[in-house]
Amino acid sequence: MNGKPIRFLPATGNRSQTLDILRFWAVALVLMRHGWVCSPDISPWLHSVTQVLQRGGWIGVDLFFVLSGFLISGLLFKESQSRGEISLARFFLRRGFKIYPPFWVLILFTVGLELVVFKGLTGRWLLCELLFVQNYGEACQWGYTWSLAVEEHFYIFLPLLLVFCLKLSSDPARAFRRMPVLFAVIATICLVWRVTTAASGSVSWHRNMIPTHLRFDALFFGVLLSYFYHYHRERFLHVSQRYHRLLVVAGAGLLAPAFLYDVAGNPYIYTFGLTQFYLGCGLLLVGALGRGTKPGPLNQCVAFLGSRSYSIYLWHGPVAWLASERFSPAANFINWYGWTATFLGGAILVGVVMAAVVEYPVLHLRDRWFPSRSPSADKTIPSTPEASQQRDASTGLMSGASLGPAPG
Repeated sequence: MNGKPIRFLPATGNRSQTLDILRFWAVALVLMRHGWVCSPDISPWLHSVTQVLQRGGWIGVDLFFVLSGFLISGLLFKESQSRGEISLARFFLRRGFKIYPPFWVLILFTVGLELVVFKGLTGRWLLCELLFVQNYGEACQWGYTWSLAVEEHFYIFLPLLLVFCLKLSSDPARAFRRMPVLFAVIATICLVWRVTTAASGSVSWHRNMIPTHLRFDALFFGVLLSYFYHYHRERFLHVSQRYHRLLVVAGAGLLAPAFLYDVAGNPYIYTFGLTQFYLGCGLLLVGALGRGTKPGPLNQCVAFLGSRSYSIYLWHGPVAWLASERFSPAANFINWYGWTATFLGGAILVGVVMAAVVEYPVLHLRDRWFPSRSPSADKTIPSTPEASQQRDASTGLMSGASLGPAPG
């Protein structure tokens, strides 16, 4: 180790500031993806910048997927380590309290909007949204809730898989030792499926980018990293701390092609590229954990917004619609700037307000009625001077903080 302790400062309660900052960058990328590209007639250089940001902003979804896999599996691993079992009922209840109420409020708003403003409502999209199959069926007009379906399927499949592994093993401490093999199998299946899908028909976002069976490997790469963190802790922290700069640079390099090539126009991007991008997101995650964060108002502000990323994501679509009702961003610079400022500022403001009104009050009820069974602090690190630094670094990292579904 290089002697410099890594530090995780909770953003709220037991949350990790480092992970909340990553959440912020993930949702910021998604906002860039759904922003309006400035016309070259208005400003050539703004056109170039906004075009690049919009082209690659969709990889914010991959970052969210890796973070979700890392955090959610971490909660389950910690419960298994401390209790020798995993409570499926409690896990599903706690996930439901996190996901459903804020999502239902968005759907209720969308139904009202369609009835009052657009004077019509089709039941097909509503049924698909409520059943979380919108990435295979029809989504609501916002179009970005497909990633919620991918995560919902993950939340169902992962705990069942881990419970099955526990049932097969006589030693809970070794129940997940084949996780690297499981990841390799899932990653191979998803990649082969992406390639065969691309080769067997027309290319579209709905067909090639959003089905669960084509994106599961990103979430399970997060699970793999979480496995190494919880079951090979010293080695994980040694690598993440010593090589954090290299990991961050390599991760950013792996993500760069997303900003250079349009996803629909390059077969590599929507096949092998998806593998490359979640690997890059994973390297960023490990590097960020090794570097940690420093105290300060800027980091605290960014982490605060990251902790509200679920609500910001849910409501950025309606805010974009409202901005378009007021401004014509293709007309001139004032309109483009007005639309962009309204969209970005409004998405953050509305998201923070909705988190305060809906998301966090429900989470407080959840924690009162169904408290987490995962330990609030790590107790498995050996008692060495170096390990003491690692213990300080890891406290609060996996202590029940909840990511929420990934935006996209």
